Amino acid sequence: MIEGEILRVDVGGVFQGYQSDVARTATVGIANKEQKSVYRRLREAQRETIEAARPGVRACDLYLECKTALARRGLSLTSQAAGHGLGIGLHEFPILHAQEKSLLKPGMVLNVEPAVIDSQGFVYHLEDLFLVTEKGPRILTTFMDTEDLFSIATT
Repeated sequence: MIEGEILRVDVGGVFQGYQSDVARTATVGIANKEQKSVYRRLREAQRETIEAARPGVRACDLYLECKTALARRGLSLTSQAAGHGLGIGLHEFPILHAQEKSLLKPGMVLNVEPAVIDSQGFVYHLEDLFLVTEKGPRILTTFMDTEDLFSIATT
């Protein structure tokens, strides 16, 4: 690892037959101004997208919400999907992409996982699981504070 590089980790697991999927981004050493800014804008867009996940919202509209939230912050989505459902399979229905018209329903477990690229070509990726409920989404991946870009000490 080299000071100033971005490190991404995307981890899945299985608990009692159900899949999990989470991604985090960190900087090696102290983050510079651009790295902090890119990460902050990515997280804001990701959380805004999760907040829009309500019963009756179409998967394609959640994808568009993510793409638009990123664009408002000067960022672009790097993939054709913004997330997916999880259950006994890792990438389950619905996939959050432009063509998926299915409606979100209470009880669905989804993730929103936008990835963006900075001016140095580093990819930032943040992925959280959430449960769709009548009262709004409930984030399930709460094991780590993602408010700020995580830094890995080099000494």
